[in-house]
Amino acid sequence: MAHQGHHHIRDIALAEDASKIRTGTAPRAMATFRNFAIALARFTAWTNTAEATDYYRSHSDHALDLIQPGR
Repeated sequence: MAHQGHHHIRDIALAEDASKIRTGTAPRAMATFRNFAIALARFTAWTNTAEATDYYRSHSDHALDLIQPGR
């Protein structure tokens, strides 16, 4: 299970508690995707997840570079 701090980051930076996804395994899958996004932000030296989220939301081509280097 994720550390309590991870849930706080997922909720504050990624609005997890506001999600309408509530059935089946989808909530767990979305938490995994959010954890992956947080890990990528940290891996690329972002110290503020909300700022990283805002940046990559506006620069989606840069976000793709994180998961497809050299594309």
